[in-house]
Amino acid sequence: MIFASKDQFLSFCFKAFSIICGLIMLFFILNLLATTAPLQRYKRHIQVAFIGGDLIPKPHAGFDSFRGDHQYEDCLILQEGLRLSPSFMQNAINGPKYGLAKCASLQTLAFGNEKTTPKGTSFFSKGEKYQQYINSTVPSKPIMYYQYLHGPRTLAVAMVSLMPLRTVRFLYQNMTYMLIFIIALYVLLTKQFTRPRSIVFATVFFVIFSFFHGVDFFGMNLVHGPGDMIVFITALLLFMFLKKENKQPFLYTLVASGAFTAYFEHLVGILPGVVCMIAIAVLLYHLASDLKFKDAIKIFIVGTLCYFAGFLITYFSFIVFKILFTGYSWSLFHKNFGLRVSRSVNQAPVNYFVAMKMVWTRILWIAGGDEWLAKFVTIFSFFGMLAAGALNLIKPSVIRFKNNYNTTIVLALLLWAIVAFWYFIFENHTTIHPWFMVRLVSFAWFSGILFVFSYITDALRKKY
Repeated sequence: MIFASKDQFLSFCFKAFSIICGLIMLFFILNLLATTAPLQRYKRHIQVAFIGGDLIPKPHAGFDSFRGDHQYEDCLILQEGLRLSPSFMQNAINGPKYGLAKCASLQTLAFGNEKTTPKGTSFFSKGEKYQQYINSTVPSKPIMYYQYLHGPRTLAVAMVSLMPLRTVRFLYQNMTYMLIFIIALYVLLTKQFTRPRSIVFATVFFVIFSFFHGVDFFGMNLVHGPGDMIVFITALLLFMFLKKENKQPFLYTLVASGAFTAYFEHLVGILPGVVCMIAIAVLLYHLASDLKFKDAIKIFIVGTLCYFAGFLITYFSFIVFKILFTGYSWSLFHKNFGLRVSRSVNQAPVNYFVAMKMVWTRILWIAGGDEWLAKFVTIFSFFGMLAAGALNLIKPSVIRFKNNYNTTIVLALLLWAIVAFWYFIFENHTTIHPWFMVRLVSFAWFSGILFVFSYITDALRKKY
Protein backbone atom coordinates (compact mmCIF):
# COMPACT_ATOMS: atom_id res chain seq x y z
CA MET A 1 0.00 0.00 0.00
CA ILE A 2 1.38 3.41 -0.99
CA PHE A 3 -1.07 5.23 1.29
CA ALA A 4 -2.16 3.60 4.54
CA SER A 5 -5.35 5.65 4.89
CA LYS A 6 -7.49 8.32 3.27
CA ASP A 7 -6.12 10.93 5.68
CA GLN A 8 -2.55 10.07 4.66
CA PHE A 9 -3.54 10.43 1.00
CA LEU A 10 -5.17 13.83 1.61
CA SER A 11 -2.13 14.99 3.57
CA PHE A 12 0.11 13.94 0.69
CA CYS A 13 -2.07 15.82 -1.82
CA PHE A 14 -1.92 18.99 0.26
CA LYS A 15 1.87 18.83 0.62
CA ALA A 16 2.33 18.00 -3.06
CA PHE A 17 0.15 20.93 -4.10
CA SER A 18 2.12 23.19 -1.76
CA ILE A 19 5.38 22.06 -3.40
CA ILE A 20 3.96 22.84 -6.85
CA CYS A 21 2.70 26.29 -5.78
CA GLY A 22 6.05 27.10 -4.18
CA LEU A 23 7.92 26.12 -7.34
CA ILE A 24 5.52 28.12 -9.54
CA MET A 25 6.21 31.21 -7.44
CA LEU A 26 9.95 30.52 -7.62
CA PHE A 27 9.88 30.13 -11.41
CA PHE A 28 7.85 33.31 -11.83
CA ILE A 29 10.28 35.27 -9.64
CA LEU A 30 13.27 33.85 -11.54
CA ASN A 31 11.68 34.91 -14.83
CA LEU A 32 11.20 38.42 -13.47
CA LEU A 33 14.80 38.57 -12.29
CA ALA A 34 16.05 37.41 -15.70
CA THR A 35 14.03 40.20 -17.28
CA THR A 36 15.38 42.93 -14.98
CA ALA A 37 19.00 41.83 -14.48
CA PRO A 38 21.76 44.00 -16.03
CA LEU A 39 22.84 42.55 -19.36
CA GLN A 40 26.25 44.12 -19.91
CA ARG A 41 28.26 40.97 -19.06
CA TYR A 42 25.68 38.74 -20.75
CA LYS A 43 25.96 40.74 -23.95
CA ARG A 44 29.75 40.82 -23.70
CA HIS A 45 29.98 37.03 -23.38
CA ILE A 46 27.74 36.60 -26.45
CA GLN A 47 30.13 38.87 -28.35
CA VAL A 48 33.09 36.79 -27.11
CA ALA A 49 31.32 33.63 -28.33
CA PHE A 50 31.08 35.06 -31.84
CA ILE A 51 34.65 36.38 -31.79
CA GLY A 52 36.01 33.05 -30.52
CA GLY A 53 33.99 30.95 -32.97
CA ASP A 54 31.71 29.34 -30.37
CA LEU A 55 28.80 30.88 -32.28
CA ILE A 56 28.93 31.35 -36.04
CA PRO A 57 26.36 33.36 -38.05
CA LYS A 58 26.05 30.57 -40.63
CA PRO A 59 24.04 27.38 -40.22
CA HIS A 60 26.13 24.31 -39.37
CA ALA A 61 29.46 26.05 -40.14
CA GLY A 62 32.10 24.66 -37.81
CA PHE A 63 29.64 22.41 -36.04
CA ASP A 64 28.55 18.80 -36.30
CA SER A 65 26.06 19.11 -39.15
CA PHE A 66 25.93 15.31 -39.27
CA ARG A 67 23.81 15.22 -36.11
CA GLY A 68 22.31 18.69 -36.18
CA ASP A 69 23.08 22.27 -35.41
CA HIS A 70 22.92 22.82 -31.67
CA GLN A 71 23.86 26.48 -32.06
CA TYR A 72 20.42 27.11 -33.63
CA GLU A 73 18.74 26.40 -30.29
CA ASP A 74 21.47 28.22 -28.37
CA CYS A 75 20.90 31.34 -30.46
CA LEU A 76 17.16 31.14 -29.78
CA ILE A 77 17.71 30.89 -26.03
CA LEU A 78 20.32 33.65 -25.99
CA GLN A 79 18.01 35.95 -27.96
CA GLU A 80 15.20 35.36 -25.49
CA GLY A 81 17.55 36.74 -22.84
CA LEU A 82 18.01 39.93 -24.87
CA ARG A 83 14.37 40.97 -24.29
CA LEU A 84 13.16 41.27 -27.84
CA SER A 85 9.77 42.62 -26.88
CA PRO A 86 9.29 46.21 -25.68
CA SER A 87 6.78 44.85 -23.13
CA PHE A 88 8.18 43.91 -19.71
CA MET A 89 5.61 41.14 -19.09
CA GLN A 90 6.02 39.79 -22.61
CA ASN A 91 9.72 39.29 -21.89
CA ALA A 92 9.07 37.84 -18.43
CA ILE A 93 6.54 35.11 -19.20
CA ASN A 94 5.63 35.13 -22.88
CA GLY A 95 8.99 34.87 -24.58
CA PRO A 96 9.90 36.64 -27.82
CA LYS A 97 7.15 37.82 -30.13
CA TYR A 98 8.87 36.13 -33.07
CA GLY A 99 11.16 33.15 -33.38
CA LEU A 100 14.26 34.99 -34.59
CA ALA A 101 16.31 31.87 -34.02
CA LYS A 102 19.12 32.53 -36.49
CA CYS A 103 22.60 33.23 -35.19
CA ALA A 104 22.97 36.06 -37.71
CA SER A 105 20.08 37.86 -35.99
CA LEU A 106 21.71 37.28 -32.59
CA GLN A 107 24.98 38.69 -33.89
CA THR A 108 23.17 41.83 -35.08
CA LEU A 109 21.52 42.20 -31.67
CA ALA A 110 24.77 41.63 -29.77
CA PHE A 111 26.98 44.02 -31.73
CA GLY A 112 24.57 46.65 -33.06
CA ASN A 113 23.48 49.99 -31.58
CA GLU A 114 25.64 49.72 -28.48
CA LYS A 115 26.07 53.46 -27.94
CA THR A 116 22.36 54.25 -28.06
CA THR A 117 21.21 51.30 -25.95
CA PRO A 118 19.84 52.19 -22.48
CA LYS A 119 21.48 50.19 -19.71
CA GLY A 120 19.50 47.25 -18.41
CA THR A 121 16.77 47.59 -21.04
CA SER A 122 16.01 46.13 -24.45
CA PHE A 123 18.85 46.42 -26.94
CA PHE A 124 16.53 48.38 -29.17
CA SER A 125 14.33 51.27 -28.17
CA LYS A 126 10.57 50.98 -28.21
CA GLY A 127 10.39 53.41 -31.11
CA GLU A 128 11.27 53.52 -34.76
CA LYS A 129 14.64 51.70 -34.63
CA TYR A 130 13.10 48.71 -32.86
CA GLN A 131 10.27 48.47 -35.37
CA GLN A 132 12.66 48.81 -38.29
CA TYR A 133 14.72 45.92 -36.97
CA ILE A 134 11.67 43.73 -36.37
CA ASN A 135 10.24 44.53 -39.83
CA SER A 136 13.55 43.68 -41.50
CA THR A 137 14.09 40.34 -39.76
CA VAL A 138 10.64 38.82 -39.23
CA PRO A 139 10.08 35.92 -41.62
CA SER A 140 6.93 35.83 -43.74
CA LYS A 141 5.59 33.05 -41.51
CA PRO A 142 7.07 33.74 -38.05
CA ILE A 143 7.56 30.92 -35.58
CA MET A 144 5.85 31.59 -32.27
CA TYR A 145 7.53 30.62 -28.99
CA TYR A 146 4.73 31.66 -26.66
CA GLN A 147 4.06 28.13 -25.43
CA TYR A 148 7.24 27.68 -23.40
CA LEU A 149 7.88 28.73 -19.81
CA HIS A 150 11.44 29.79 -20.69
CA GLY A 151 13.41 28.06 -17.95
CA PRO A 152 16.42 27.54 -20.25
CA ARG A 153 16.38 31.28 -21.05
CA THR A 154 16.35 32.26 -17.38
CA LEU A 155 19.18 29.85 -16.53
CA ALA A 156 21.18 30.99 -19.57
CA VAL A 157 20.93 34.65 -18.52
CA ALA A 158 22.35 33.76 -15.11
CA MET A 159 25.07 31.42 -16.37
CA VAL A 160 26.22 33.40 -19.41
CA SER A 161 26.30 36.57 -17.29
CA LEU A 162 28.71 34.81 -14.92
CA MET A 163 30.96 33.02 -17.41
CA PRO A 164 31.64 32.65 -21.15
CA LEU A 165 29.35 30.48 -23.26
CA ARG A 166 32.16 27.95 -23.81
CA THR A 167 32.47 27.43 -20.05
CA VAL A 168 28.69 27.08 -19.64
CA ARG A 169 28.60 24.39 -22.32
CA PHE A 170 31.53 22.59 -20.68
CA LEU A 171 29.75 22.59 -17.29
CA TYR A 172 26.42 21.41 -18.69
CA GLN A 173 28.00 18.53 -20.56
CA ASN A 174 30.29 17.31 -17.78
CA MET A 175 27.64 17.64 -15.08
CA THR A 176 25.49 15.27 -17.15
CA TYR A 177 28.37 12.80 -17.51
CA MET A 178 28.99 13.06 -13.76
CA LEU A 179 25.34 12.33 -12.95
CA ILE A 180 25.36 9.23 -15.16
CA PHE A 181 28.53 8.00 -13.43
CA ILE A 182 27.15 8.71 -9.93
CA ILE A 183 23.93 6.79 -10.70
CA ALA A 184 25.86 3.77 -11.96
CA LEU A 185 28.20 3.89 -8.94
CA TYR A 186 25.26 4.23 -6.52
CA VAL A 187 23.61 1.11 -7.92
CA LEU A 188 26.91 -0.79 -7.68
CA LEU A 189 27.58 0.21 -4.06
CA THR A 190 24.06 -0.15 -2.65
CA LYS A 191 23.86 -3.48 -0.85
CA GLN A 192 20.10 -3.80 -1.30
CA PHE A 193 20.51 -4.15 -5.07
CA THR A 194 21.38 -7.81 -5.50
CA ARG A 195 24.42 -8.94 -7.46
CA PRO A 196 25.17 -9.73 -10.24
CA ARG A 197 22.03 -7.91 -11.40
CA SER A 198 23.20 -4.60 -9.95
CA ILE A 199 26.49 -4.99 -11.87
CA VAL A 200 24.59 -5.64 -15.10
CA PHE A 201 22.21 -2.73 -14.47
CA ALA A 202 24.98 -0.25 -13.61
CA THR A 203 27.15 -1.30 -16.56
CA VAL A 204 24.36 -1.11 -19.15
CA PHE A 205 23.13 2.20 -17.71
CA PHE A 206 26.60 3.77 -17.83
CA VAL A 207 27.46 2.52 -21.32
CA ILE A 208 24.14 3.37 -22.99
CA PHE A 209 23.69 6.85 -21.54
CA SER A 210 27.36 7.83 -21.69
CA PHE A 211 27.98 6.69 -25.27
CA PHE A 212 24.59 6.43 -26.98
CA HIS A 213 22.56 9.32 -25.54
CA GLY A 214 24.40 12.01 -27.48
CA VAL A 215 25.75 13.75 -24.38
CA ASP A 216 29.01 14.43 -26.22
CA PHE A 217 27.04 16.65 -28.58
CA PHE A 218 23.70 17.64 -27.05
CA GLY A 219 24.96 17.83 -23.47
CA MET A 220 26.55 21.23 -24.17
CA ASN A 221 23.30 22.68 -25.53
CA LEU A 222 21.52 25.42 -23.54
CA VAL A 223 18.23 23.47 -23.79
CA HIS A 224 19.29 19.82 -23.82
CA GLY A 225 21.94 20.29 -21.12
CA PRO A 226 19.55 21.42 -18.35
CA GLY A 227 16.97 18.94 -19.63
CA ASP A 228 19.39 16.05 -19.27
CA MET A 229 20.28 17.16 -15.75
CA ILE A 230 16.60 17.19 -14.76
CA VAL A 231 16.16 13.65 -16.11
CA PHE A 232 19.25 12.21 -14.41
CA ILE A 233 18.84 14.06 -11.09
CA THR A 234 15.27 12.75 -10.99
CA ALA A 235 16.56 9.24 -11.75
CA LEU A 236 19.13 9.37 -8.95
CA LEU A 237 16.52 10.52 -6.41
CA LEU A 238 14.05 7.88 -7.59
CA PHE A 239 16.65 5.13 -7.19
CA MET A 240 17.41 6.38 -3.68
CA PHE A 241 13.81 6.76 -2.47
CA LEU A 242 12.06 3.83 -4.14
CA LYS A 243 13.92 1.24 -2.06
CA LYS A 244 12.57 2.84 1.13
CA GLU A 245 9.41 1.41 2.65
CA ASN A 246 7.78 4.85 2.72
CA LYS A 247 7.11 5.72 -0.94
CA GLN A 248 6.02 9.31 -0.35
CA PRO A 249 9.50 10.88 -0.86
CA PHE A 250 9.57 9.01 -4.20
CA LEU A 251 6.25 10.62 -5.15
CA TYR A 252 7.23 14.10 -3.90
CA THR A 253 10.33 13.88 -6.10
CA LEU A 254 8.13 13.22 -9.12
CA VAL A 255 5.79 16.10 -8.28
CA ALA A 256 8.74 18.49 -8.13
CA SER A 257 10.30 16.97 -11.24
CA GLY A 258 7.03 17.53 -13.12
CA ALA A 259 7.10 21.22 -12.20
CA PHE A 260 10.74 21.57 -13.31
CA THR A 261 9.93 19.75 -16.55
CA ALA A 262 7.14 22.21 -17.33
CA TYR A 263 9.57 25.07 -16.74
CA PHE A 264 12.39 23.69 -18.90
CA GLU A 265 10.72 21.53 -21.56
CA HIS A 266 11.24 22.84 -25.12
CA LEU A 267 9.91 19.65 -26.73
CA VAL A 268 13.41 18.17 -26.49
CA GLY A 269 12.20 15.09 -24.59
CA ILE A 270 12.48 15.87 -20.87
CA LEU A 271 8.92 14.68 -20.24
CA PRO A 272 9.21 11.23 -21.88
CA GLY A 273 12.73 10.95 -20.47
CA VAL A 274 11.49 11.25 -16.88
CA VAL A 275 8.57 8.88 -17.52
CA CYS A 276 11.10 6.37 -18.86
CA MET A 277 13.19 6.87 -15.72
CA ILE A 278 10.14 6.08 -13.57
CA ALA A 279 9.84 2.76 -15.40
CA ILE A 280 13.60 2.17 -15.04
CA ALA A 281 13.45 2.89 -11.29
CA VAL A 282 10.57 0.45 -10.85
CA LEU A 283 12.48 -2.09 -12.95
CA LEU A 284 15.57 -1.71 -10.73
CA TYR A 285 13.47 -2.07 -7.58
CA HIS A 286 11.78 -5.15 -9.06
CA LEU A 287 15.14 -6.77 -9.85
CA ALA A 288 16.34 -6.11 -6.28
CA SER A 289 13.27 -7.32 -4.40
CA ASP A 290 10.25 -9.62 -4.48
CA LEU A 291 8.04 -6.86 -5.87
CA LYS A 292 5.00 -8.40 -7.53
CA PHE A 293 3.77 -7.48 -11.00
CA LYS A 294 0.61 -5.76 -9.72
CA ASP A 295 2.58 -3.67 -7.20
CA ALA A 296 5.22 -2.70 -9.78
CA ILE A 297 2.59 -1.45 -12.23
CA LYS A 298 0.77 0.38 -9.43
CA ILE A 299 3.93 2.22 -8.39
CA PHE A 300 4.61 3.19 -12.01
CA ILE A 301 1.06 4.48 -12.56
CA VAL A 302 0.86 6.45 -9.30
CA GLY A 303 4.35 7.88 -9.85
CA THR A 304 3.51 8.92 -13.41
CA LEU A 305 0.26 10.56 -12.26
CA CYS A 306 2.15 12.56 -9.62
CA TYR A 307 4.68 13.63 -12.24
CA PHE A 308 1.98 14.78 -14.67
CA ALA A 309 0.16 16.58 -11.85
CA GLY A 310 3.28 18.65 -11.19
CA PHE A 311 3.77 19.24 -14.90
CA LEU A 312 0.21 20.20 -15.84
CA ILE A 313 -0.51 22.46 -12.85
CA THR A 314 2.74 24.36 -13.40
CA TYR A 315 2.34 24.60 -17.15
CA PHE A 316 -1.25 25.80 -17.16
CA SER A 317 -0.63 28.21 -14.29
CA PHE A 318 1.82 29.98 -16.58
CA ILE A 319 -0.74 29.89 -19.40
CA VAL A 320 -3.16 31.69 -17.08
CA PHE A 321 -0.45 34.25 -16.22
CA LYS A 322 0.11 34.83 -19.92
CA ILE A 323 -3.60 35.36 -20.57
CA LEU A 324 -4.00 37.75 -17.63
CA PHE A 325 -0.90 39.86 -18.18
CA THR A 326 0.09 39.71 -21.85
CA GLY A 327 -3.00 39.30 -23.99
CA TYR A 328 -2.25 35.64 -24.67
CA SER A 329 -5.25 33.46 -25.57
CA TRP A 330 -6.32 29.84 -25.57
CA SER A 331 -6.73 29.98 -29.33
CA LEU A 332 -3.10 31.06 -29.71
CA PHE A 333 -2.01 28.24 -27.39
CA HIS A 334 -4.03 25.78 -29.46
CA LYS A 335 -2.47 27.11 -32.66
CA ASN A 336 1.07 26.86 -31.33
CA PHE A 337 0.59 23.41 -29.83
CA GLY A 338 -1.25 22.22 -32.92
CA LEU A 339 1.72 23.16 -35.07
CA ARG A 340 3.89 20.68 -33.16
CA VAL A 341 1.42 17.80 -33.54
CA SER A 342 0.38 18.64 -37.09
CA ARG A 343 0.25 15.79 -39.58
CA SER A 344 1.91 17.94 -42.23
CA VAL A 345 5.26 19.65 -42.81
CA ASN A 346 5.24 22.70 -45.09
CA GLN A 347 1.73 21.62 -46.18
CA ALA A 348 3.04 18.18 -47.24
CA PRO A 349 1.29 15.33 -45.38
CA VAL A 350 3.34 13.10 -43.09
CA ASN A 351 2.48 10.13 -40.94
CA TYR A 352 4.02 8.06 -38.19
CA PHE A 353 5.91 5.84 -40.64
CA VAL A 354 7.46 8.87 -42.34
CA ALA A 355 8.51 10.20 -38.93
CA MET A 356 9.98 6.84 -37.89
CA LYS A 357 11.85 6.60 -41.18
CA MET A 358 13.43 9.97 -40.43
CA VAL A 359 14.39 8.72 -36.96
CA TRP A 360 15.81 5.46 -38.31
CA THR A 361 18.02 7.24 -40.84
CA ARG A 362 19.52 9.20 -37.93
CA ILE A 363 19.87 6.40 -35.39
CA LEU A 364 23.45 5.91 -36.50
CA TRP A 365 24.20 9.49 -35.39
CA ILE A 366 23.75 8.54 -31.76
CA ALA A 367 26.43 5.89 -32.30
CA GLY A 368 28.89 8.54 -33.46
CA GLY A 369 28.37 7.79 -37.14
CA ASP A 370 28.99 4.03 -36.90
CA GLU A 371 26.05 2.69 -38.91
CA TRP A 372 26.66 -1.00 -38.23
CA LEU A 373 27.03 -0.44 -34.50
CA ALA A 374 23.81 1.58 -34.35
CA LYS A 375 21.84 -1.03 -36.29
CA PHE A 376 23.30 -3.87 -34.23
CA VAL A 377 22.40 -2.21 -30.91
CA THR A 378 18.85 -1.49 -32.13
CA ILE A 379 18.22 -4.99 -33.46
CA PHE A 380 19.92 -6.74 -30.53
CA SER A 381 18.08 -4.72 -27.89
CA PHE A 382 14.60 -5.21 -29.38
CA PHE A 383 14.66 -8.69 -30.92
CA GLY A 384 17.00 -10.02 -28.25
CA MET A 385 14.52 -8.89 -25.58
CA LEU A 386 11.60 -10.52 -27.42
CA ALA A 387 13.55 -13.75 -27.93
CA ALA A 388 14.54 -13.97 -24.25
CA GLY A 389 10.98 -13.20 -23.19
CA ALA A 390 9.57 -15.81 -25.57
CA LEU A 391 12.05 -18.41 -24.30
CA ASN A 392 10.95 -17.73 -20.75
CA LEU A 393 7.28 -18.23 -21.72
CA ILE A 394 7.90 -21.34 -23.83
CA LYS A 395 10.33 -23.08 -21.48
CA PRO A 396 10.27 -21.39 -18.05
CA SER A 397 12.04 -24.33 -16.42
CA VAL A 398 15.32 -23.23 -18.05
CA ILE A 399 15.78 -20.71 -15.26
CA ARG A 400 14.32 -20.72 -11.77
CA PHE A 401 13.63 -17.03 -11.39
CA LYS A 402 13.75 -15.26 -8.07
CA ASN A 403 11.48 -12.65 -9.62
CA ASN A 404 8.73 -13.03 -12.15
CA TYR A 405 10.25 -12.07 -15.48
CA ASN A 406 6.84 -11.12 -16.82
CA THR A 407 7.18 -7.90 -14.84
CA THR A 408 10.62 -7.24 -16.30
CA ILE A 409 9.60 -7.70 -19.92
CA VAL A 410 6.41 -5.63 -19.48
CA LEU A 411 8.45 -2.73 -18.06
CA ALA A 412 11.07 -3.15 -20.79
CA LEU A 413 8.40 -3.08 -23.51
CA LEU A 414 6.82 -0.11 -21.77
CA LEU A 415 10.02 1.87 -22.29
CA TRP A 416 9.87 1.16 -26.03
CA ALA A 417 6.18 2.16 -26.04
CA ILE A 418 6.85 5.49 -24.28
CA VAL A 419 9.43 6.45 -26.90
CA ALA A 420 7.19 5.39 -29.80
CA PHE A 421 4.23 7.26 -28.31
CA TRP A 422 6.26 10.50 -28.08
CA TYR A 423 7.24 10.14 -31.74
CA PHE A 424 3.61 9.45 -32.67
CA ILE A 425 2.14 12.43 -30.79
CA PHE A 426 4.67 14.88 -32.23
CA GLU A 427 4.91 13.54 -35.78
CA ASN A 428 5.56 17.02 -37.15
CA HIS A 429 8.35 17.64 -34.64
CA THR A 430 9.82 14.17 -35.19
CA THR A 431 9.94 14.72 -38.95
CA ILE A 432 11.41 18.23 -38.72
CA HIS A 433 13.83 17.60 -35.82
CA PRO A 434 14.80 13.91 -36.00
CA TRP A 435 18.39 14.85 -35.19
CA PHE A 436 17.48 15.37 -31.53
CA MET A 437 14.22 13.40 -31.26
CA VAL A 438 16.29 10.28 -32.00
CA ARG A 439 18.00 10.62 -28.61
CA LEU A 440 15.05 8.95 -26.90
CA VAL A 441 15.99 5.67 -28.60
CA SER A 442 18.67 5.27 -25.92
CA PHE A 443 15.96 4.55 -23.31
CA ALA A 444 14.57 1.76 -25.47
CA TRP A 445 18.05 0.37 -26.10
CA PHE A 446 18.74 0.38 -22.37
CA SER A 447 15.61 -1.61 -21.54
CA GLY A 448 16.17 -4.25 -24.20
CA ILE A 449 19.87 -4.80 -23.48
CA LEU A 450 19.27 -4.86 -19.72
CA PHE A 451 16.60 -7.52 -20.12
CA VAL A 452 18.79 -9.71 -22.35
CA PHE A 453 21.85 -9.53 -20.08
CA SER A 454 19.76 -10.04 -16.93
CA TYR A 455 18.30 -13.16 -18.52
CA ILE A 456 21.75 -14.45 -19.54
CA THR A 457 23.16 -13.67 -16.07
CA ASP A 458 20.42 -15.68 -14.35
CA ALA A 459 20.90 -18.58 -16.78
CA LEU A 460 24.64 -18.68 -16.07
CA ARG A 461 24.06 -18.49 -12.32
CA LYS A 462 21.77 -21.53 -12.43
CA LYS A 463 24.07 -23.52 -14.67
CA TYR A 464 27.25 -22.87 -12.72
